[in-house]
Amino acid sequence: MKRMLFYSLICLLSVAACAPMSYTVEVEKRTTSADDIEFGDRLISMVALTQGGERDSLCMTLYANSLAMAMESELGREEGTIPLYPVRSEDIDAKTPETVSFLRDFTGGDFLIILDSLSIGDYSVVSRNSYSVEVSLPISLSLALYAPNSELPVKKELYRDTCLWTLVAQGNISEKKAISKIDAQLQETFAGIGSEAASLFLPEWKVLQKRLFLYNDSRWIEAFECASRFEWKNAMDIWLKLVKSPDKQKAGYAAHNLSIACEILEMPDLSLQWKEYSKQMLK
Repeated sequence: MKRMLFYSLICLLSVAACAPMSYTVEVEKRTTSADDIEFGDRLISMVALTQGGERDSLCMTLYANSLAMAMESELGREEGTIPLYPVRSEDIDAKTPETVSFLRDFTGGDFLIILDSLSIGDYSVVSRNSYSVEVSLPISLSLALYAPNSELPVKKELYRDTCLWTLVAQGNISEKKAISKIDAQLQETFAGIGSEAASLFLPEWKVLQKRLFLYNDSRWIEAFECASRFEWKNAMDIWLKLVKSPDKQKAGYAAHNLSIACEILEMPDLSLQWKEYSKQMLK
């Protein structure tokens, strides 16, 4: 589990005064697949092979920097811990095993990401009406990830996208003026879209809804407040006491909450044990 996004109150009131209230929380869970890369705490370095004129070279560097920052954020690392090394593409052939080995030694990374072959296409300008035009620009580049001690990529992607802008003005906008305006902010665009490529190397997350139970009791309320502040371990400390209640219903719902907390804290075996105990108590 990653983090709780928010919670919404669903009070399930009952005529019985001792009935619990149910609250739904939304959490993000990491999906796993055979293609997932486990980076752990190993060093990741990135090489951006730049080519073309100054504009294209800077766009590639900004794209790579945005990608590095997005990966640092998603992996919970400090800014700057995924170093970026811009290298002129005509100075090096990144497709040979010898070059990959050299770049890994040079950058000091266990994992190595190489960005190459940036292609910025031609602008297309379409007039939508007398006061707006739509400008599009196709881009593509190659991204390859090399694992430690590997000279062949464990993941290689050809990233393709089409950037789209809509310009609005009081009068007609000429094609030349539209392209000039967009070209002036192209570097800013590349600085933003590089972060999207982080999903190519990181697990996906899906939102799940989980239900917690509590009673109109200070200890139950305190545990839920801890959970709402993402203090799941503190909440568990309280539920571990409440699960010893001689009231089987209360013990069962405390066990249910413990199961959810263990799932969020990525303790699947313990989560299953509390889930089974909850079922027994709530029979």
